[in-house]
Formats: sequence, structure tokens, C-alpha cells
Amino acid sequence: MLLRRRKPRDETEGSLGTGMAASYRRLWAAICAGAGLALLAALAATAVPAAAAATVPALGTSTLPFPPPTLPVPMLPPIGSGLLPAAGIGLPVAVARGCNRFAAPYGSDSARGGVRAPFRTVQRLVNALRPGQIGCLRAGTYIRSVRIARGGRVGAPVTLTAYPGETATIMGRLEIVEGASYVTVTGLRLNGANPRRLPSPIT
Repeated sequence: MLLRRRKPRDETEGSLGTGMAASYRRLWAAICAGAGLALLAALAATAVPAAAAATVPALGTSTLPFPPPTLPVPMLPPIGSGLLPAAGIGLPVAVARGCNRFAAPYGSDSARGGVRAPFRTVQRLVNALRPGQIGCLRAGTYIRSVRIARGGRVGAPVTLTAYPGETATIMGRLEIVEGASYVTVTGLRLNGANPRRLPSPIT
């Protein structure tokens, strides 16, 4: 029988193999963990935009379960129809074509005499008229005598009348002085009552 003596096993070799195996296992675990984290990150990157698109409303849209309240919009007259809102009441009224100056019981003689800023007295209105212009009185009674001292000219008279569709009354003496030619007074109620009981109108 032949007996051979084997070389004793190196203990360091066994421990080295065991250590390398453990290192490989740790490396493989780290690789798997990194791949898992990368996969989760990729899934999260694709899911977040979709969720954001589903939850964030687009610009200009409403997410309320009911429509927002709406305020009433006043109906304005069409352009060129000759209609404007009346001063102070906000309702459309017809503005006389050709009316250049206005007077109203609620106006002011320091105003400019426009439809939205009328004069208060008839006297202030006639003093502001120039040849070819028309002065319109808004509805009401004007208690004061009126003296028209400046007229118009041929083809361009000075006209005093009522605002279209309204009734205006002058209570007092109406006088058109001599030399004030081409003056037209029409469409008004003239009540010549005055303290001195002088005749009216005087032309």
C-alpha cells in the first residue's frame, strides 16, 4: 500500500475564500439595492407629472363645483344710435341731434352745459349759445325770467327748445331784445307769470 502524505491545507487560503464569497454577496446585494432604487426613481419620475397634470387645473379654468357669480352688465345702446345714458340715473335716453348746450333743474350754472353737466338756469343756457346752436331744456319748471340779448344770423339761428320727449316750462317773463335777430323758441311751455305782471313774451 502506498501512502502519500498530503500537504496540509493552508488555513489562510480557506479564510480567503470565505472572505471573497462574503464580499461578492455584499457587492451583489448593493447592486440589487441600487437597481431597485433606480427603478423606483424612474417610476416616480413618470408618475409625478401625470398626477400633477390630473390635479392642477389649466390656466383660465375653474375647479369650483358651481359657476362663479356673474354681475349684470348694463345693456348699452348701439354705436351711432344717438343714445347715451342719462346723467345721474344710468338709463339710456335719446340725445337730441344738434343739441349743443343743455339746462336741467338739477344742473349747475358753473358747469360746462353738456348733456352730463347741464346748466341750471335758462338764462345761463341762452347766454352760452352761439349762432347756429341749439339749447335744450330737460324736463321741469324753470322759475325765472329770461332775456335773450344775442341772436344768430342768416342760416344759423339761435334756438331754444325742449329736450326731445320731455316737457319743459318757463315760468317768468321771456324777452327777446330788439336787435337780437334770428332767434327761435319752440316746443316749450311758456307761463309769463311775473311779480310785476309785465307782458310776456316780448319779441
